[in-house]
Amino acid sequence: MAYFPMYVSLENKDCLVVGGGKVAKRKADTLQSFGGKVTVLAPVFKEDFSGCSLIKKFFQKEDIGAYFLVVAATNNRQVNKEISKICKEQGIAVNVADSSKDSSFLFGAIHQRGNMVVSVNSGENQPAWSKKVKEEIGNYLDEHILRIGTRKSPLALAQTRIVMDAIKRVNPKILCQVVELSTKGDENRKKSLTEFGGKGAFTGELERALIEDKIDIAVHSGKDLPVKLEEGLDILAVPKREEANDVLVTKFGYKLHKKSIIGTGSVRRSKQIPYQTKDIRGNVETRLRKMEEGEYDGVVLALAGLKRLTMENMEKYTYHVLGLQESYPAPCQGIIAIEGKKNSKFLPLLETINHKETWYSYQAERAMVTELGLGCHFPIGVYSYMKDDIFYMEVKYLGEMERLWEFHCSIIDFKESLHNFLKRIEEEMK
Repeated sequence: MAYFPMYVSLENKDCLVVGGGKVAKRKADTLQSFGGKVTVLAPVFKEDFSGCSLIKKFFQKEDIGAYFLVVAATNNRQVNKEISKICKEQGIAVNVADSSKDSSFLFGAIHQRGNMVVSVNSGENQPAWSKKVKEEIGNYLDEHILRIGTRKSPLALAQTRIVMDAIKRVNPKILCQVVELSTKGDENRKKSLTEFGGKGAFTGELERALIEDKIDIAVHSGKDLPVKLEEGLDILAVPKREEANDVLVTKFGYKLHKKSIIGTGSVRRSKQIPYQTKDIRGNVETRLRKMEEGEYDGVVLALAGLKRLTMENMEKYTYHVLGLQESYPAPCQGIIAIEGKKNSKFLPLLETINHKETWYSYQAERAMVTELGLGCHFPIGVYSYMKDDIFYMEVKYLGEMERLWEFHCSIIDFKESLHNFLKRIEEEMK
């Protein structure tokens, strides 16, 4: 008989497994993997049922209680049959490990990849065949479903769509699954970033999901990366960079004056613009709203973010794009960084969307942060580009004694030349 497939949520549902052997262990693990709260009842536990609540006793009728579902997996056929009868009388879904006809639901051969679940079942008449089909489908899903981790903000999602579009252009068969995660930086909008983790406040949860294999890649704003990535992770690719400039936004027609208050959370920006500054938190929309409500006379934002949100030409605002003489950008501003495991099976795919010129700028500007240890609250700006295989970079220190360093080299000796340039900056800053 063919069984009707039905998917139900087990999240925080109470599930009972009766039995303490290998079969019970396998069933309990499956239920837990889908969020079920599993209780295991048996006189003897022969396996490690970690994460489950344990009741050490022989089964009795009153043990069924008010469980969402029950699994009978003892080595006693009569006990399993009795459990089936009790559950059916009480309208509780039951699976009997040694009898499909006594079961009201069956465990199929399951393959899970993120939120995508595929189950194959032959009514338990051909389990080997079900397993083989499941493995074939599973192999296809593993190769073609790319789980992309991202923050929930509109800008983060816009950047994720850019990455997805780039991937689709080179391989239309790839199925991109977006996994939205909340970070400390998103959850706490009142405190300044220095109070609870700096840039890592926007990346920690995403990196943890990568390490735990809950996602395959994570999409970040390049300038939000912490000084050090988690062990085993790396930036695998960067799409083409958007314009790196800062932009000063005011209400349409508003004339700034010496006492105007400009919202920015950046030391670098506050050192460069000729107005009073006041700390500001929140996404692009929130910052603009705070300005409209009169808390600020203007805000400084990244032009790249406005363009990705298609908010760079709104009639109710006046935009002043800041050139280098007005504001040097942050390291990696305008760059989208794709992070993943160093040995990711998707690396060959990601290499096809890696933009050569942007990759060199990313490496050089990222080195300003990692090799010199300059976090997001260090007053330094940088601008780089490549022309005819010659790489150019300008670095501006905005401390008490302003300094400007200029650098160019052929990409043939890029690494050595960059290392020597950074070493010179480090020595001159002592």
